[in-house]
Amino acid sequence: MSCIFFCGLCIKQIELENHLNIYINEEGWDNIIPEFNALCNVKYKYIQFKNKWDQLKEEYKLWRDLKRGSIGLG
Repeated sequence: MSCIFFCGLCIKQIELENHLNIYINEEGWDNIIPEFNALCNVKYKYIQFKNKWDQLKEEYKLWRDLKRGSIGLG
């Protein structure tokens, strides 16, 4: 899954306020899924997008903690 396109589409939906706190709402997913599939010529389903969202969220948390110096290397 192309993270650049996926992240761009997610940001677009967040800017359109199609989210609930840290989750994209149903309307947001209804916009992201067909647009991404058409852009990348694939047939991913909702659960694959949701898994990618959750994975990226965990990676962001790790990056944020590392940037703050929580491991004592900075």
